[in-house]
Amino acid sequence: MKLHNTFYYFGIFSLLLLCSFSHNSQQEPLDNIMGLIRTANLKELTGYLDKEVKVILPGEEKNYKNTQAASVLDGFFKKHPPSNLSLLHKGKSNKDAQYGIANYSSEDKNFRVYIYLKTIDASLVIQEIKIEEQ
Repeated sequence: MKLHNTFYYFGIFSLLLLCSFSHNSQQEPLDNIMGLIRTANLKELTGYLDKEVKVILPGEEKNYKNTQAASVLDGFFKKHPPSNLSLLHKGKSNKDAQYGIANYSSEDKNFRVYIYLKTIDASLVIQEIKIEEQ
């Protein structure tokens, strides 16, 4: 009987451990995106950009094709490399859209980042990035 209980508890423990690992490895796309901005990882961030993205930077607002948007963001990251990014708020505006608001710090300035994502063809993609100086 004691051996049976050992196997039972081992099975329960294994199942709980497996569930916790699978839950932690499935990060939300918005969390992934914020992490990519925090590290200025434009190569992977580009994979989240929609075909056309509205980019709003201090003194500039324009719709770009995704490759052009990546280039504009790369210029911003080079000019203001991130030293920290902290997520302030995230939410869903409807079943197909999400948004995130974060504080972005570089060595010289602080910014507020707004990201709007929408589900298109079963993928969550960035449709707008707004970065404003604080």
